[in-house]
Amino acid sequence: DNSGLLRMNMNWRIVVQMEMEPPVMSVGSLEYARKLCTEQQWLAAKEEVKNAIQRRPFHPEAYGLLIDICKNQKDEGEAERYTALRQAIFSEDGGGQESGVSISACFIVKDEEKFIWQSLESIKPIADQVIVVDTGSSDNTVKIAHEWGAEVHHFKWIEDFSAARNCSLEFAVKDWVLVLDADEEANPESFDALRSFVRQKKTLGGTIKIRDAGLDSQIARVPRLFRNAPAAHFKGRIHEQVFPSLEKFAFEQSMKIGACDFEVIHHGYDSSVKVEKNKVQRNLVLLEAEIKMKPDDPVLMTHYSIDLFNDGQQEEAIRQGRDALKLVHASSVNRISSDVYERLTITHCNQLLVMKKFAQVLDALSAIEAAGNKANPSVLFLAAIAHMSVGSAPEAIPLLQTAIDRRQHKTHAPPVRDLIGVQPLILLGNCLAHEGRVPEAILVYRQVLSEDSSNYEIQARLKQLESSI
Repeated sequence: DNSGLLRMNMNWRIVVQMEMEPPVMSVGSLEYARKLCTEQQWLAAKEEVKNAIQRRPFHPEAYGLLIDICKNQKDEGEAERYTALRQAIFSEDGGGQESGVSISACFIVKDEEKFIWQSLESIKPIADQVIVVDTGSSDNTVKIAHEWGAEVHHFKWIEDFSAARNCSLEFAVKDWVLVLDADEEANPESFDALRSFVRQKKTLGGTIKIRDAGLDSQIARVPRLFRNAPAAHFKGRIHEQVFPSLEKFAFEQSMKIGACDFEVIHHGYDSSVKVEKNKVQRNLVLLEAEIKMKPDDPVLMTHYSIDLFNDGQQEEAIRQGRDALKLVHASSVNRISSDVYERLTITHCNQLLVMKKFAQVLDALSAIEAAGNKANPSVLFLAAIAHMSVGSAPEAIPLLQTAIDRRQHKTHAPPVRDLIGVQPLILLGNCLAHEGRVPEAILVYRQVLSEDSSNYEIQARLKQLESSI
Protein backbone atom coordinates (compact mmCIF):
# COMPACT_ATOMS: atom_id res chain seq x y z
CA ASP A 1 0.00 0.00 0.00
CA ASN A 2 1.89 3.06 -1.27
CA SER A 3 -0.60 5.51 0.29
CA GLY A 4 0.73 4.81 3.80
CA LEU A 5 4.32 5.31 2.64
CA LEU A 6 3.36 8.53 0.90
CA ARG A 7 1.72 9.88 4.07
CA MET A 8 4.76 8.92 6.14
CA ASN A 9 7.11 10.71 3.74
CA MET A 10 4.88 13.79 3.67
CA ASN A 11 4.75 13.85 7.46
CA TRP A 12 8.52 13.67 7.66
CA ARG A 13 8.91 16.52 5.20
CA ILE A 14 6.48 18.71 7.15
CA VAL A 15 7.95 18.00 10.59
CA VAL A 16 11.52 18.82 9.61
CA GLN A 17 10.59 22.25 8.28
CA MET A 18 12.23 24.91 10.43
CA GLU A 19 9.86 27.32 12.12
CA MET A 20 10.86 30.73 10.87
CA GLU A 21 9.26 34.12 11.33
CA PRO A 22 6.92 34.57 8.34
CA PRO A 23 7.74 37.43 5.93
CA VAL A 24 4.35 39.01 6.69
CA MET A 25 5.71 39.97 10.13
CA SER A 26 7.97 42.57 8.54
CA VAL A 27 5.11 44.36 6.77
CA GLY A 28 4.55 47.66 8.55
CA SER A 29 7.82 47.33 10.49
CA LEU A 30 9.26 50.57 11.87
CA GLU A 31 12.79 49.22 12.34
CA TYR A 32 14.30 51.05 9.37
CA ALA A 33 12.38 54.24 10.15
CA ARG A 34 13.80 54.26 13.68
CA LYS A 35 17.31 53.80 12.28
CA LEU A 36 16.77 56.81 10.03
CA CYS A 37 15.61 58.78 13.06
CA THR A 38 18.80 58.01 14.96
CA GLU A 39 20.67 59.38 11.93
CA GLN A 40 18.37 62.46 11.98
CA GLN A 41 17.20 61.75 8.43
CA TRP A 42 13.76 63.06 9.29
CA LEU A 43 12.26 63.36 5.80
CA ALA A 44 13.28 59.82 4.82
CA ALA A 45 12.07 58.51 8.19
CA LYS A 46 8.71 60.25 7.73
CA GLU A 47 8.21 58.66 4.32
CA GLU A 48 9.13 55.25 5.74
CA VAL A 49 6.55 55.61 8.52
CA LYS A 50 3.87 56.77 6.09
CA ASN A 51 4.60 53.68 4.00
CA ALA A 52 4.16 51.49 7.10
CA ILE A 53 0.76 53.09 7.75
CA GLN A 54 -0.24 52.61 4.13
CA ARG A 55 0.57 48.89 4.38
CA ARG A 56 -0.88 48.44 7.89
CA PRO A 57 -3.55 51.13 8.43
CA PHE A 58 -4.26 50.22 12.07
CA HIS A 59 -0.82 51.17 13.38
CA PRO A 60 -0.89 53.35 16.54
CA GLU A 61 2.86 53.00 17.06
CA ALA A 62 3.51 54.42 13.61
CA TYR A 63 1.32 57.43 14.26
CA GLY A 64 3.20 58.06 17.51
CA LEU A 65 6.53 57.96 15.70
CA LEU A 66 5.19 60.24 12.96
CA ILE A 67 4.18 62.80 15.59
CA ASP A 68 7.64 62.62 17.18
CA ILE A 69 9.31 63.17 13.80
CA CYS A 70 7.15 66.23 13.12
CA LYS A 71 8.06 67.68 16.51
CA ASN A 72 11.75 67.09 15.86
CA GLN A 73 11.30 68.99 12.60
CA LYS A 74 9.64 71.81 14.59
CA ASP A 75 6.51 71.30 12.51
CA GLU A 76 3.92 71.76 15.27
CA GLY A 77 1.02 72.15 12.84
CA GLU A 78 1.75 68.78 11.21
CA ALA A 79 2.25 67.18 14.64
CA GLU A 80 -1.13 68.46 15.79
CA ARG A 81 -2.78 67.15 12.62
CA TYR A 82 -1.42 63.64 13.13
CA THR A 83 -2.28 63.80 16.85
CA ALA A 84 -5.90 64.59 15.99
CA LEU A 85 -5.92 61.80 13.39
CA ARG A 86 -4.52 59.30 15.90
CA GLN A 87 -7.12 60.37 18.43
CA ALA A 88 -9.93 59.89 15.90
CA ILE A 89 -8.74 56.42 14.89
CA PHE A 90 -7.52 54.86 18.12
CA SER A 91 -9.21 56.62 21.05
CA GLU A 92 -12.59 55.57 22.41
CA ASP A 93 -13.54 59.23 22.80
CA GLY A 94 -12.35 60.02 19.29
CA GLY A 95 -15.75 60.60 17.77
CA GLY A 96 -18.13 57.65 17.91
CA GLN A 97 -18.10 54.88 15.35
CA GLU A 98 -15.60 54.89 12.53
CA SER A 99 -16.86 55.85 9.09
CA GLY A 100 -15.54 55.02 5.66
CA VAL A 101 -13.95 51.76 6.82
CA SER A 102 -12.43 49.64 4.04
CA ILE A 103 -12.05 45.85 3.81
CA SER A 104 -9.49 43.59 2.14
CA ALA A 105 -10.90 40.15 1.29
CA CYS A 106 -8.16 37.51 1.21
CA PHE A 107 -8.48 34.10 -0.45
CA ILE A 108 -6.13 31.16 -0.86
CA VAL A 109 -7.23 28.81 -3.64
CA LYS A 110 -6.39 25.70 -5.61
CA ASP A 111 -8.54 24.21 -8.38
CA GLU A 112 -11.67 26.13 -7.42
CA GLU A 113 -13.11 26.87 -10.89
CA LYS A 114 -16.42 25.38 -9.77
CA PHE A 115 -17.05 27.99 -7.06
CA ILE A 116 -14.65 30.93 -7.32
CA TRP A 117 -16.69 33.26 -9.57
CA GLN A 118 -19.74 32.82 -7.37
CA SER A 119 -17.66 33.51 -4.28
CA LEU A 120 -16.01 36.63 -5.68
CA GLU A 121 -19.33 38.01 -6.91
CA SER A 122 -20.87 37.48 -3.48
CA ILE A 123 -18.39 39.81 -1.74
CA LYS A 124 -18.30 42.54 -4.39
CA PRO A 125 -20.57 44.94 -2.40
CA ILE A 126 -18.42 44.76 0.76
CA ALA A 127 -14.80 44.28 -0.35
CA ASP A 128 -12.63 47.24 -1.34
CA GLN A 129 -9.68 45.01 -2.22
CA VAL A 130 -9.82 41.34 -3.27
CA ILE A 131 -6.63 39.26 -3.05
CA VAL A 132 -6.45 35.74 -4.47
CA VAL A 133 -3.36 33.65 -3.71
CA ASP A 134 -3.20 30.55 -5.88
CA THR A 135 -1.30 27.56 -4.50
CA GLY A 136 -0.93 25.58 -7.71
CA SER A 137 -4.19 25.31 -9.64
CA SER A 138 -4.25 23.15 -12.76
CA ASP A 139 -7.75 24.23 -13.85
CA ASN A 140 -9.18 27.66 -14.80
CA THR A 141 -9.16 29.13 -11.29
CA VAL A 142 -6.46 31.73 -11.96
CA LYS A 143 -7.97 32.73 -15.30
CA ILE A 144 -11.40 33.23 -13.70
CA ALA A 145 -9.94 35.27 -10.83
CA HIS A 146 -8.11 37.53 -13.31
CA GLU A 147 -11.23 37.97 -15.42
CA TRP A 148 -13.26 38.89 -12.36
CA GLY A 149 -10.73 41.58 -11.45
CA ALA A 150 -9.05 40.21 -8.35
CA GLU A 151 -5.40 40.78 -7.47
CA VAL A 152 -3.84 37.39 -8.18
CA HIS A 153 -0.60 36.18 -6.59
CA HIS A 154 1.10 32.81 -6.59
CA PHE A 155 2.47 30.77 -3.70
CA LYS A 156 4.11 27.35 -3.86
CA TRP A 157 2.16 24.95 -1.63
CA ILE A 158 4.32 23.63 1.25
CA GLU A 159 1.66 21.69 3.21
CA ASP A 160 1.05 24.72 5.43
CA PHE A 161 -2.20 26.70 5.37
CA SER A 162 -0.80 29.47 7.57
CA ALA A 163 2.07 30.10 5.17
CA ALA A 164 -0.39 30.54 2.30
CA ARG A 165 -2.73 32.72 4.38
CA ASN A 166 0.20 34.89 5.47
CA CYS A 167 1.20 35.36 1.85
CA SER A 168 -2.24 36.85 1.17
CA LEU A 169 -1.87 39.18 4.18
CA GLU A 170 1.34 40.60 2.74
CA PHE A 171 -0.74 42.33 0.05
CA ALA A 172 -3.68 43.54 2.19
CA VAL A 173 -3.74 47.34 2.57
CA LYS A 174 -7.28 48.17 3.71
CA ASP A 175 -8.47 48.88 7.27
CA TRP A 176 -9.87 45.41 7.94
CA VAL A 177 -9.07 41.93 6.65
CA LEU A 178 -11.79 39.37 5.87
CA VAL A 179 -10.46 35.87 5.23
CA LEU A 180 -12.53 33.63 2.96
CA ASP A 181 -12.26 30.45 0.89
CA ALA A 182 -13.29 30.15 -2.73
CA ASP A 183 -15.98 27.59 -1.87
CA GLU A 184 -17.74 30.09 0.42
CA GLU A 185 -20.51 32.47 -0.57
CA ALA A 186 -21.38 35.59 1.40
CA ASN A 187 -24.97 35.96 2.57
CA PRO A 188 -26.10 39.43 1.40
CA GLU A 189 -28.62 39.64 4.23
CA SER A 190 -25.69 39.89 6.66
CA PHE A 191 -23.85 42.75 4.94
CA ASP A 192 -25.26 45.38 7.29
CA ALA A 193 -24.05 43.36 10.27
CA LEU A 194 -20.53 43.37 8.82
CA ARG A 195 -20.57 47.09 8.08
CA SER A 196 -21.79 47.88 11.58
CA PHE A 197 -19.21 45.63 13.21
CA VAL A 198 -16.16 47.12 11.47
CA ARG A 199 -17.21 50.61 12.56
CA GLN A 200 -16.90 49.73 16.26
CA LYS A 201 -14.10 51.74 17.82
CA LYS A 202 -12.58 49.33 20.35
CA THR A 203 -12.97 46.06 18.48
CA LEU A 204 -9.82 44.48 17.06
CA GLY A 205 -11.38 41.45 15.41
CA GLY A 206 -14.30 39.09 15.38
CA THR A 207 -15.65 35.70 14.49
CA ILE A 208 -18.07 35.34 11.61
CA LYS A 209 -20.80 32.76 10.99
CA ILE A 210 -20.25 29.87 8.60
CA ARG A 211 -23.09 27.62 7.53
CA ASP A 212 -22.54 24.35 5.67
CA ALA A 213 -24.66 24.22 2.53
CA GLY A 214 -27.39 21.60 2.62
CA LEU A 215 -27.37 21.13 6.39
CA ASP A 216 -30.14 22.36 8.66
CA SER A 217 -29.19 25.03 11.20
CA GLN A 218 -25.54 24.00 11.27
CA ILE A 219 -23.78 27.27 12.00
CA ALA A 220 -20.28 27.58 13.42
CA ARG A 221 -18.27 30.65 14.33
CA VAL A 222 -14.82 31.04 12.83
CA PRO A 223 -12.12 33.69 13.47
CA ARG A 224 -11.87 35.35 10.07
CA LEU A 225 -12.24 39.12 10.57
CA PHE A 226 -9.60 41.46 12.04
CA ARG A 227 -8.04 44.89 11.72
CA ASN A 228 -5.06 45.27 9.43
CA ALA A 229 -2.57 45.70 12.26
CA PRO A 230 1.19 45.07 12.31
CA ALA A 231 2.30 41.56 13.34
CA ALA A 232 -1.07 40.01 12.47
CA HIS A 233 -0.31 36.56 11.08
CA PHE A 234 -1.64 33.02 11.05
CA LYS A 235 -0.21 30.08 13.00
CA GLY A 236 -0.73 26.36 12.50
CA ARG A 237 -0.33 24.19 9.40
CA ILE A 238 -4.03 23.35 9.43
CA HIS A 239 -7.04 24.89 11.18
CA GLU A 240 -4.87 27.97 11.24
CA GLN A 241 -5.52 30.79 13.71
CA VAL A 242 -4.79 34.52 13.54
CA PHE A 243 -6.18 35.81 16.84
CA PRO A 244 -3.26 34.50 18.99
CA SER A 245 -0.94 36.86 17.10
CA LEU A 246 -3.18 39.79 18.07
CA GLU A 247 -3.50 39.06 21.81
CA LYS A 248 -0.60 41.31 22.85
CA PHE A 249 -1.81 44.09 20.57
CA ALA A 250 -5.35 43.79 21.95
CA PHE A 251 -4.07 44.03 25.53
CA GLU A 252 -1.87 47.05 24.83
CA GLN A 253 -4.69 48.91 23.05
CA SER A 254 -7.45 47.78 25.47
CA MET A 255 -9.38 46.26 22.60
CA LYS A 256 -11.65 43.23 22.37
CA ILE A 257 -12.42 40.34 20.05
CA GLY A 258 -16.14 40.18 19.31
CA ALA A 259 -18.72 38.19 17.37
CA CYS A 260 -19.90 39.53 14.01
CA ASP A 261 -23.15 38.26 12.50
CA PHE A 262 -21.78 38.36 8.96
CA GLU A 263 -22.47 34.92 7.43
CA VAL A 264 -21.02 32.82 4.64
CA ILE A 265 -22.38 29.61 3.12
CA HIS A 266 -19.76 26.87 2.81
CA HIS A 267 -20.06 24.53 -0.18
CA GLY A 268 -16.77 22.68 0.23
CA TYR A 269 -17.96 19.90 2.53
CA ASP A 270 -20.59 18.64 0.17
CA SER A 271 -19.83 14.91 -0.02
CA SER A 272 -19.01 14.97 -3.73
CA VAL A 273 -16.60 17.87 -3.27
CA LYS A 274 -14.84 16.16 -0.37
CA VAL A 275 -14.25 13.03 -2.44
CA GLU A 276 -13.19 15.00 -5.50
CA LYS A 277 -10.59 17.05 -3.64
CA ASN A 278 -9.52 14.32 -1.19
CA LYS A 279 -9.86 16.79 1.67
CA VAL A 280 -9.95 14.22 4.46
CA GLN A 281 -6.64 12.59 3.47
CA ARG A 282 -5.04 16.02 3.06
CA ASN A 283 -6.22 17.05 6.51
CA LEU A 284 -4.96 13.86 8.12
CA VAL A 285 -1.46 14.36 6.72
CA LEU A 286 -1.25 17.92 8.06
CA LEU A 287 -2.85 17.10 11.41
CA GLU A 288 -0.55 14.16 12.07
CA ALA A 289 2.46 16.37 11.44
CA GLU A 290 1.12 19.16 13.63
CA ILE A 291 0.27 16.78 16.50
CA LYS A 292 3.85 15.49 16.47
CA MET A 293 4.91 19.05 17.23
CA LYS A 294 2.09 19.67 19.76
CA PRO A 295 1.05 16.28 21.19
CA ASP A 296 -0.96 17.78 24.06
CA ASP A 297 -3.13 20.16 22.06
CA PRO A 298 -6.82 19.21 22.51
CA VAL A 299 -7.85 21.47 19.64
CA LEU A 300 -5.73 19.52 17.16
CA MET A 301 -6.88 16.24 18.68
CA THR A 302 -10.52 17.25 18.17
CA HIS A 303 -9.99 18.06 14.50
CA TYR A 304 -7.97 14.87 14.08
CA SER A 305 -10.79 12.83 15.62
CA ILE A 306 -13.30 14.32 13.17
CA ASP A 307 -11.19 13.55 10.11
CA LEU A 308 -10.29 10.06 11.32
CA PHE A 309 -14.00 9.30 11.71
CA ASN A 310 -14.72 10.68 8.23
CA ASP A 311 -11.90 8.47 6.91
CA GLY A 312 -13.54 5.35 8.35
CA GLN A 313 -11.10 5.00 11.26
CA GLN A 314 -13.85 5.15 13.86
CA GLU A 315 -12.11 3.37 16.74
CA GLU A 316 -9.02 5.55 16.49
CA ALA A 317 -11.22 8.64 16.19
CA ILE A 318 -13.02 7.73 19.42
CA ARG A 319 -9.71 7.12 21.18
CA GLN A 320 -8.45 10.54 20.12
CA GLY A 321 -11.62 12.20 21.37
CA ARG A 322 -11.44 10.37 24.69
CA ASP A 323 -7.78 11.33 25.15
CA ALA A 324 -8.55 14.96 24.32
CA LEU A 325 -11.29 15.07 26.97
CA LYS A 326 -8.98 13.47 29.54
CA LEU A 327 -6.33 16.05 28.74
CA VAL A 328 -8.76 18.92 29.26
CA HIS A 329 -10.29 17.52 32.44
CA ALA A 330 -6.89 16.74 33.95
CA SER A 331 -5.92 20.38 33.80
CA SER A 332 -8.55 23.01 33.21
CA VAL A 333 -11.18 23.61 30.58
CA ASN A 334 -9.91 27.20 30.52
CA ARG A 335 -6.96 25.94 28.49
CA ILE A 336 -9.17 26.03 25.44
CA SER A 337 -12.02 28.26 24.40
CA SER A 338 -15.62 27.34 25.20
CA ASP A 339 -16.52 26.75 21.56
CA VAL A 340 -13.69 24.24 21.15
CA TYR A 341 -14.58 22.45 24.40
CA GLU A 342 -18.24 22.20 23.43
CA ARG A 343 -17.36 20.95 19.96
CA LEU A 344 -15.04 18.34 21.48
CA THR A 345 -17.71 16.95 23.82
CA ILE A 346 -20.44 16.98 21.16
CA THR A 347 -18.19 15.36 18.55
CA HIS A 348 -17.02 12.62 20.92
CA CYS A 349 -20.50 11.75 22.20
CA ASN A 350 -21.98 11.79 18.70
CA GLN A 351 -19.27 9.45 17.40
CA LEU A 352 -19.95 7.06 20.29
CA LEU A 353 -23.66 7.06 19.49
CA VAL A 354 -23.05 6.31 15.83
CA MET A 355 -20.93 3.33 16.90
CA LYS A 356 -23.66 2.25 19.37
CA LYS A 357 -21.29 2.63 22.33
CA PHE A 358 -24.08 3.84 24.59
CA ALA A 359 -22.40 3.10 27.90
CA GLN A 360 -19.37 5.16 26.84
CA VAL A 361 -21.63 8.13 26.05
CA LEU A 362 -22.88 8.01 29.62
CA ASP A 363 -19.32 7.69 30.94
CA ALA A 364 -18.33 10.76 28.94
CA LEU A 365 -21.25 12.72 30.37
CA SER A 366 -20.25 11.68 33.91
CA ALA A 367 -16.70 12.88 33.26
CA ILE A 368 -18.00 16.23 32.01
CA GLU A 369 -20.13 16.67 35.12
CA ALA A 370 -17.29 15.54 37.41
CA ALA A 371 -15.08 18.23 35.89
CA GLY A 372 -17.61 20.81 37.09
CA ASN A 373 -18.92 21.79 33.67
CA LYS A 374 -22.53 22.44 32.79
CA ALA A 375 -23.36 20.17 29.91
CA ASN A 376 -24.19 21.66 26.54
CA PRO A 377 -27.84 20.92 25.54
CA SER A 378 -26.56 18.90 22.59
CA VAL A 379 -24.59 16.64 24.94
CA LEU A 380 -27.63 16.23 27.19
CA PHE A 381 -29.71 15.32 24.15
CA LEU A 382 -27.17 12.74 23.01
CA ALA A 383 -26.95 11.31 26.55
CA ALA A 384 -30.74 10.98 26.63
CA ILE A 385 -30.68 9.03 23.38
CA ALA A 386 -28.01 6.76 24.88
CA HIS A 387 -30.19 6.11 27.95
CA MET A 388 -33.17 5.33 25.73
CA SER A 389 -31.05 2.97 23.63
CA VAL A 390 -30.24 0.86 26.71
CA GLY A 391 -33.84 0.94 27.91
CA SER A 392 -33.43 3.58 30.64
CA ALA A 393 -36.33 5.91 29.91
CA PRO A 394 -36.52 7.31 33.49
CA GLU A 395 -32.93 8.58 33.22
CA ALA A 396 -33.59 10.03 29.77
CA ILE A 397 -36.59 12.14 30.83
CA PRO A 398 -34.80 14.82 32.93
CA LEU A 399 -32.00 15.05 30.37
CA LEU A 400 -34.50 15.67 27.59
CA GLN A 401 -36.39 18.22 29.67
CA THR A 402 -33.22 20.14 30.42
CA ALA A 403 -32.01 19.94 26.82
CA ILE A 404 -35.37 21.27 25.60
CA ASP A 405 -35.28 24.11 28.15
CA ARG A 406 -31.73 25.07 27.15
CA ARG A 407 -31.84 24.50 23.41
CA GLN A 408 -32.63 28.13 22.55
CA HIS A 409 -29.87 29.41 24.83
CA LYS A 410 -26.80 30.76 23.10
CA THR A 411 -24.05 28.16 22.84
CA HIS A 412 -20.54 28.44 21.50
CA ALA A 413 -20.68 25.36 19.26
CA PRO A 414 -23.50 24.64 16.80
CA PRO A 415 -26.19 22.23 18.10
CA VAL A 416 -26.47 18.68 16.87
CA ARG A 417 -29.02 18.12 14.17
CA ASP A 418 -32.49 17.23 15.54
CA LEU A 419 -32.00 19.21 18.76
CA ILE A 420 -33.69 22.21 17.14
CA GLY A 421 -37.16 21.11 16.11
CA VAL A 422 -39.77 18.70 17.44
CA GLN A 423 -37.58 15.59 17.75
CA PRO A 424 -36.61 16.18 21.43
CA LEU A 425 -40.29 16.69 22.27
CA ILE A 426 -41.25 13.47 20.47
CA LEU A 427 -38.60 11.53 22.39
CA LEU A 428 -39.74 13.08 25.67
CA GLY A 429 -43.35 12.18 24.93
CA ASN A 430 -42.32 8.62 24.09
CA CYS A 431 -40.39 8.27 27.35
CA LEU A 432 -43.26 9.67 29.42
CA ALA A 433 -45.74 7.36 27.73
CA HIS A 434 -43.42 4.39 28.27
CA GLU A 435 -43.29 5.18 32.00
CA GLY A 436 -47.08 5.46 32.26
CA ARG A 437 -47.03 9.24 32.74
CA VAL A 438 -49.87 9.56 30.25
CA PRO A 439 -51.20 13.08 31.08
CA GLU A 440 -47.68 14.51 30.76
CA ALA A 441 -47.12 12.63 27.50
CA ILE A 442 -50.38 14.00 26.11
CA LEU A 443 -49.30 17.57 26.86
CA VAL A 444 -45.95 17.03 25.16
CA TYR A 445 -47.51 15.42 22.07
CA ARG A 446 -49.94 18.36 21.82
CA GLN A 447 -46.95 20.70 21.86
CA VAL A 448 -45.40 18.67 19.04
CA LEU A 449 -48.54 19.07 16.95
CA SER A 450 -48.67 22.80 17.67
CA GLU A 451 -45.27 23.03 15.96
CA ASP A 452 -45.80 20.28 13.36
CA SER A 453 -49.51 19.86 12.69
CA SER A 454 -48.95 17.41 9.80
CA ASN A 455 -47.16 14.82 11.95
CA TYR A 456 -49.67 12.00 11.46
CA GLU A 457 -47.71 9.51 13.56
CA ILE A 458 -47.94 11.76 16.62
CA GLN A 459 -51.60 12.42 15.86
CA ALA A 460 -52.21 8.67 16.05
CA ARG A 461 -50.23 8.28 19.29
CA LEU A 462 -52.05 11.20 20.87
CA LYS A 463 -55.45 9.82 19.89
CA GLN A 464 -54.49 6.45 21.34
CA LEU A 465 -53.35 7.96 24.65
CA GLU A 466 -56.39 10.23 24.97
CA SER A 467 -58.68 7.25 24.46
CA SER A 468 -56.90 5.34 27.21
CA ILE A 469 -57.87 7.75 30.01
